[in-house]
Formats: sequence, structure tokens, C-alpha cells
Amino acid sequence: MFGNSLISFTEMPIVLLTISLLIVFGGLGFIVWIDLLQIRRKRLSLQSKLALATTIMLILIGCTFFSRTIEYQGSIINNISNIFFLAITPRTAGFFTLNYGAIKQYELMITMVLMFIGGTSGSTAGGLKTTTFSILMLKVFSVFKGKERTDIFYRSINEATISKAMTLFALSLIICTASIFILSITEVSEQSNLITITFEVISALGTVGLSAGITPTLTIVGKLVIIFLMFIGRVGSLTVIASLNNKSNEQEAKIKYPEEIIMLG
Repeated sequence: MFGNSLISFTEMPIVLLTISLLIVFGGLGFIVWIDLLQIRRKRLSLQSKLALATTIMLILIGCTFFSRTIEYQGSIINNISNIFFLAITPRTAGFFTLNYGAIKQYELMITMVLMFIGGTSGSTAGGLKTTTFSILMLKVFSVFKGKERTDIFYRSINEATISKAMTLFALSLIICTASIFILSITEVSEQSNLITITFEVISALGTVGLSAGITPTLTIVGKLVIIFLMFIGRVGSLTVIASLNNKSNEQEAKIKYPEEIIMLG
């Protein structure tokens, strides 16, 4: 709205903290908020616990990495608000207080990770979603421990949910990789390199809106790819796949083949 997003407000903690909290509140999702509002009458669901725990963890990780980005000037609250804002805005909002085309590579990397994960299912945010990410991590830890079940907060996550999480993750990676490959061919400007192109792709798929500076120089093909990514990111990969799948569960249940073990790793 201001032409340079919120760069002019870097010394206004009340503005940055307000925007940051609104991003967190919007990214938690309606299911979580309903649970929180009814917490006196019932316990939080596993969905809400995972969403809240993952959100807090991502904020802390983001603050740790971005604490080196801020030039410590002025009051302590001003520095904290800028770090807090940088850790939260990649999750969905797209507001920025610095030039992402001029920051260090590890800072771009952590920003891309936060953009890729996004907010919580059922929220206004995009991305893979915090609950999907947490389920994947929990499954990995369970495999490391040699456990067949995936347990958290005295509850077990069923295998169907884990399979959907893995499918979402695989689809997101495939879409990102294909888009990066196409843009690496079509975009040949001075600002375009593998990192900035990857940043642009993940930002679009996560419906974040941040850019490392190559958006104005995109070719027609590049713009179409970014439009496609934003559409998929907003609607959801599983929704698109489900709309294209005409095979019913009844037809699938008629045939069952023998199982075999395949070597992995």
C-alpha cells in the first residue's frame, strides 16, 4: 500500500507487533481458535496442540536466525519487534521491512523454509501447513526409534493421515522442482539465479507474496508459471488432484493384488 511495504515502519514497534500478531492469529486457523475459545469446557484437540506447538517452534527458530539480520539501534523493543516481524511474515503475509534481494543466502534459505511450511490447515495462510509438517517430522522420529505407530500428546496418528501428509509433501516438491526448472530456462535477467528463482517459486506456491527482486523482470512464461503456482497454493494440491480423479472407492475395492516387499534406502 505504501510502495515499499512496511520499510518506513521499522522504527515503529506498535505497527510491527500489531501486524505480526494479526499474521499469527490469521495463520492459526478457525479450528484452533474455536478450540481456544472453548478451552474451559473441553481439552484442546490434537489438531490444535500440533498447530500451536509447531507455530511457536517456527517463530522461535525464525527469531534465532533473524536476530543476526537486524542492526541493533534504538530501543530494545524496537529491535525485538523487527526480529519478531521477520520471523513471522514469511509464513503467509508478504509484508517486508528489508530488501530480500540484498540479504545473506542463509537468511533467504530460512525464509524459504518458513514460506514452504506456511500456516495451519483451515486458516487464511498457504504453504504445506504446520500440521502436515509436524506429522511428517513425527513420522521420521518414529522410524528412527523403530516404532510402528506415530504418537504425540498421548494420541496416535492414523496411517491414512500420514499418507496424505507424505503425498502433499511430495506433490509440493514436484511442483516446485518443475517450476524452478522452467523458470531457470525462461528467466535470464541479471537478478535471476537459482536462489532467487527458488525464492520466487516457493513464495508463489505458499501464497506469501515476497520477492527477491525478479518479479518485475519475469517473462510471459514466467508470469504464467507464477500464476499457476499461486492458484495451486491457494486452492490446495489435494483439492486439485481430487477434482481430476474420477475413480471411485467402490471400483478400487473390487480388485486387490498380492503384497510384496520392496527394498528401500
